[in-house]
Amino acid sequence: MRRADRLFQIIQILRRSSRPVTAAALGAELEMSKRTVYRGVADLIGQRVPIAGEAGFGCVLADRYDTPPLMLTWQCAHAVILLVGRPRLMLLDIGRQMFGCSRQ
Repeated sequence: MRRADRLFQIIQILRRSSRPVTAAALGAELEMSKRTVYRGVADLIGQRVPIAGEAGFGCVLADRYDTPPLMLTWQCAHAVILLVGRPRLMLLDIGRQMFGCSRQ
């Protein structure tokens, strides 16, 4: 399992659980060692995912945690649709316009 997939799965398991989840339970579900789970949780905390926990107690994800939505202007959305619809066509002008299109 790739690192990104592993981290995403940890978040998904914590998101669906209303009670603390132990590293052993995460490891059993994801078929990985507790050490790998600990590293994954530490990576997520380092990336500012709001996970709280204690040894022997388990991990809990903060209520209503969700990733922020991607906001695009309609021009950027249109450019993405064109690029996806024609992957072999080089659309340099649209590609140049996409820089700076993302709203924050």
